[in-house]
Amino acid sequence: MTDRKPLPADSVRLDAFFSHLTDWRAELLALRAILQDSGLTETFKWSSPVYTAHGGNVAIIWGFKDRAAIGFFKGVLMADPEGVLEAPGDNSRSSRVINFTDLDQITAA
Repeated sequence: MTDRKPLPADSVRLDAFFSHLTDWRAELLALRAILQDSGLTETFKWSSPVYTAHGGNVAIIWGFKDRAAIGFFKGVLMADPEGVLEAPGDNSRSSRVINFTDLDQITAA
């Protein structure tokens, strides 16, 4: 099993990212806690927190103007019996996202 702590350079960027959040702060911190508890490794890529396993990208979190979101790089391969995963765009082949507009949507799951 790999060490789940971010690299020192990533820690600085992650700390800065989360400390400067204004929009969707509570939602992104809740998603972060869930992903950290899942055993994934937290890193920083593409100006966002990214969560990896065995060297591969698994998930990414974003704060947009109108929502917070978690994206799964290969979400099309995930079981989705409740139908919560959405394609982020018309031409998306493998990635899927879940959008949140309220902290209660995250904590209820």
